[in-house]
Amino acid sequence: MFLMNMRDEFMIPRRWFSIVLAVAGVAGLHAWAQALPDAGSIRQQIEPSRAHTLPPAAPPQRAAPPPEIKPPVGMTVQVKAFRLEGNTLLSSEQLRATLNAFVGRDLGFEGLQSAADAVTAAYREAGWIVRTYLPEQDISEGTITLHVLEARFGGVRFEGESSARLKRSEVLAFVQRQQATGMPLAANALDRALLLLDDLPGVSVAGTLLSGRAEGDIDLSVQTTDEPFVYGDIGLDNTGARSTGSQRLTANLNINSLAGRGDLLSLNTLHTRGIDYVRLAHTVPYGHNGLRLGVSASNMQYKLVEGSESILALQIQGRSSSLGLDWNYPLVRSRLQNLYFSGGLEKKGFSSTNRNSSPADPKSASDYETDSLRLALSANRFDDWGGGGANSASLQMLWGHLTAMQAHSQFDTLERAYRKLGYSLSRQQTITDNLSLLLSLQGQQAGQVLDSSEKFFIGGASSVRAYPVSELGGERGQTMSAEWRWRLPPDWVLSAFVDHGRVVSLPTTLSDPISRLALRGHGLSANWQGPKGRNAKLIWSRRDGRHPAPTSNGADSDGTLKINRWWFTASLPF
Repeated sequence: MFLMNMRDEFMIPRRWFSIVLAVAGVAGLHAWAQALPDAGSIRQQIEPSRAHTLPPAAPPQRAAPPPEIKPPVGMTVQVKAFRLEGNTLLSSEQLRATLNAFVGRDLGFEGLQSAADAVTAAYREAGWIVRTYLPEQDISEGTITLHVLEARFGGVRFEGESSARLKRSEVLAFVQRQQATGMPLAANALDRALLLLDDLPGVSVAGTLLSGRAEGDIDLSVQTTDEPFVYGDIGLDNTGARSTGSQRLTANLNINSLAGRGDLLSLNTLHTRGIDYVRLAHTVPYGHNGLRLGVSASNMQYKLVEGSESILALQIQGRSSSLGLDWNYPLVRSRLQNLYFSGGLEKKGFSSTNRNSSPADPKSASDYETDSLRLALSANRFDDWGGGGANSASLQMLWGHLTAMQAHSQFDTLERAYRKLGYSLSRQQTITDNLSLLLSLQGQQAGQVLDSSEKFFIGGASSVRAYPVSELGGERGQTMSAEWRWRLPPDWVLSAFVDHGRVVSLPTTLSDPISRLALRGHGLSANWQGPKGRNAKLIWSRRDGRHPAPTSNGADSDGTLKINRWWFTASLPF
C-alpha cells in the first residue's frame, strides 16, 4: 500500500499592486528637498506592495513501508548482474547505472533489498511512484531479478461529509487536470493538484494515497474541511505619517467562496486623523490549473492635519481612486519550491487642492489620470543547506502613462510615458532550532523622473526603521537589512537588526545634479504571536550617523528629530 499525506496551510494570494496617484501641492521634488506629503507618497504608505503571498513549505510526503519479507538467515550471494522487469518509465540502462554499486559484491537479503530501494529512489527522483521488490527466483547463478511495479492512478475517493464551500465536481476537475485516471502516477502532478485545491479560499484539502482495486492501481482519498465563511482582523499601529495622523486603525473583512467555487471577496479599510481609505476586491479561479482573475476598486481621501502653522494654513487635501484587473498563475506549485507569474492593468484618477489659494493659481490644484501594465515573477524555495533555509525572490516590470487633465507646473518635469523595474531577494537561514538570520534586499530602477507615487522611498516601520515614514525618495533605490531572530517558545520572537537604505534622484533639468543619499540605523524588536492569530509587535530603532539632508532647522521631514524611534503594531483576528 502506498500512503501519502498532503497538507499545506492556505495563505490568501495577494497580487502585486502598483498605484500611481496625484501630487498635492508641490510635487516631483528631489530626494534632498523636504517635500510635503502628497497623495502618491501617502498611498505608498497604505499599499507599499500588494505582492502575491508565497506559500510556506508543505509537509514531506510519506509512503507506507512494503510488507516485511522474512529471508533465510545468513544467506548471501555474489551478485554478477541485475535483471529488471516491469519498468517502462525509466529504461533498464538508466536503472543499471543506479545498481552498479551493488554488482560484484556478496550480498545478503538486506543488501539485495537496498538495491531494490535504490531503484525505487531513482523513480522517486524522476517524479514517479513505484514499488520495487525481489520476486521468487533462483539466484544461484548470481543474476538477481528486480520487479518494478509502476503505480497507475485509479481514481478519487471522498472521505467524510461534502464541503459546503467546494463542490466535489470541482475537486475531481482539479485532480483530473493534473493526473489522468489509468495513467502512470506522477507524484509531482498529484502534489500540484492537492496544493492548488488547498490554496482555494474557504476549504482545507488533504489527500492520502491508498491501494486501488487492481494490482498497481493507486487511489487518492480526499478529505475536505470547511474554513470560516467570513473572517477578518482589526489592527492598530503608529506606522503612519505624522502629517496625516500616525495612529492608524485598520479593518479587513474576507468572505470565502461566496459562489461555491473558491472565489474570495475582500474589503480593506484604513482610518487616521487625515486619511480615509477603502478597497474592495474579488478574485475567482479560472479553469482548474491555478489561474486566478481579479477585479478591484479603491478610494482614498486625505488632508494634512499636523505640521507647521504655515503648512496647515494651506489646507491641503486630496483624493484618489483606482480600478484594476489582475491575474495570478502558478508556473510551479510544489512542496519545496513555487514560481508565480502575475500581472495587472490599472487605471487611476486623482486630484488635489490647496483650498487657501486662488482657483486661478495653476499650483492650487492638480488633476490627472494614469494607466499602467504590470508583469511580475515571484518565487520561493526551501532547502536544507546549513541547517535549512527559506529563499524568496521577485521581479516586477511596470509600464505607465500619465495624462494631465489640466495644466499644472508639476507635469513639466514628469515623463508622460515611464517604466520601472522592482526587485527583492531574501533568505532566512536556520542557525539552531530557535535562532535564525534573515537577510533581505529590495530595490527599484528607473530611467525617467517619476511621480511621487512611483518613487522608491526609505524610512518607516517597513524600511529604514530609525527614520520617519517616506523620509527620502528617488527614482532608484535599495534597502538592505540583516536581522537575528530568537524564538522564545511558545509565543515570542526577539530580534536585533541593522538597516541600510539609499536613494538616487534624477535631475529635472540639465543643470541639476544627480542626488545620492543614504540612511542607516539599528535596533531591537519583540513580536508576540498569540493564540488564534493574535499578534503584537514593538520596535525600537536608533539612527547611525547624521541625516544627509535635514530641514533648515535640522529636523527630519516630518518636523521631528527623534534619535530613538518607536513603532508598534497589533492585530486581532475574528
